Amino acid sequence: MSLRVVIVDDEPLVRQGIESVLSRLPDVEIVALCGDGLAAIAAIEEQRPDLVLLDVQMPALDGFETLDALDIEPLPGVVFVTAHDEYALRAFDVHAVDYVLKPFSTDRLLTALARARERMGSTGRTRRMLRQLLEERRSSQRFLGQFVVRRARSLQFVQCHDVNVIRACDNYVILTDREGGTHMVRATIKDLVERLDPTMFCRVHRSAIVRLEAIHKVRPRPSGDADAVLGAGTLVPISRSYKHELLERLAFCQRSTAGATNRDTTA
Repeated sequence: MSLRVVIVDDEPLVRQGIESVLSRLPDVEIVALCGDGLAAIAAIEEQRPDLVLLDVQMPALDGFETLDALDIEPLPGVVFVTAHDEYALRAFDVHAVDYVLKPFSTDRLLTALARARERMGSTGRTRRMLRQLLEERRSSQRFLGQFVVRRARSLQFVQCHDVNVIRACDNYVILTDREGGTHMVRATIKDLVERLDPTMFCRVHRSAIVRLEAIHKVRPRPSGDADAVLGAGTLVPISRSYKHELLERLAFCQRSTAGATNRDTTA
């Protein structure tokens, strides 16, 4: 049975070099060659390969972010391809994830491939290690900078600073951007609260997060709850349990900008 492989690297010469080596092997089928993270996500989800040779350092979306954005289970096997990166190498060693260090030799690439084949006999453990690596990487990132959004058969980026509201929707969230457009992303409010910059976003309800700069004013309700009033009169409910923190955040933002904003935060 042939090993179905996707090769991902933003350097054409590296992609071609890996392809040249693997294409000589009769039991390896190269199902996709990708030059960036978005193309890799689409190819991996469509092809469901056994193994991905994945560049770590890519612009816009690196190798870790690419894997983290995949909406498939189980994850394929992965051999990371990386330049010398102290953090990445330590993480790979700790989590028993294989990697190839650039520049690499044919022998080193074939050794990594052989090791990947061996580990496929214990896929549960291998994928658990990979999940742990992704969770560690996620927790080490300071703040999320962008979302990967799915549109029919295409993928695109939505920058965090362009998102006004994030609302929960089952196992997904709905992003509403500055222009009123909506985008669905697989994530939870709880996860995003921990990953978004708290100077930019604040949770206002168990099912909603709002970008602070998008709030024009806070309108109180007789019940003790309130509404965040955004552009075009859009209202986002604020529950009592989150109102105090929101008002503190807005007051801090106003002090930080030295009166550059004109929000009414009396609630």
